[in-house]
This record gives sequence, C-alpha cells and structure tokens, in this order.
Amino acid sequence: MAKKPDTKPKGFIKKTNSNKSSKNGVSKQLSKHKLKAQSKATKSKIEKLNNNLAEIDEVRLSLSSIAPASRPVKALDASGLKEDLKKDIEVQEKNKKADNDLQSQLEMLTGIGL
Repeated sequence: MAKKPDTKPKGFIKKTNSNKSSKNGVSKQLSKHKLKAQSKATKSKIEKLNNNLAEIDEVRLSLSSIAPASRPVKALDASGLKEDLKKDIEVQEKNKKADNDLQSQLEMLTGIGL
C-alpha cells in the first residue's frame, strides 16, 4: 500500500481544542501566523495583569505604611464615661424639676377643686 501524499499546505498546524472543535469532532486548522498572534495577545494580557497587580501591591503597601488603622472607640473609655455621667446627672435634675412643677400644679388644681 502506498502512502497518501500530504495535502495540507505548508505552514498549517492541525490543532484540536474542545472549545474550538465543532460538534462532529472535526479539528480546526490554525496557521502559524494566527498562533503567533494569539500568543502575543496572550502575553500582552498577562503583562498587563502583572502590571496591575504590581500597582495594587504598591497601593496596599503605601496605605499600610502611611495610615495606621484607627483604634475603635472603646465602650469603657474613662473620659467618655465621665461625660456620659455628667449628661445623665443633668437629665435627672431636669426631670426632677419638671416632676416638682407638675406636682405643685396638681396640688393647686386639687386645692381649687375642693
């Protein structure tokens, strides 16, 4: 039996890829030029992503070195507790004054009503 002559044009590579193959399972042929173009595009995308990652890392480092994390306000802060105590005392005094005024008005009304 004689071998069949190669019918493919020079410069073509037979490539099978599950994403690019058709439903019949027929593989597509890609030229070397297209493969080189795809590889260059892929390389440029990778370089672009690496540059973006480098920039992100720089920003993270600068943020961590410049602004240390601010401390959250503690519930048991002494100065805050003193201020809250003063406010509570003032509110209690106002409530006592209002209660006394209402009590005296009630006494006057009951005295008039008798």
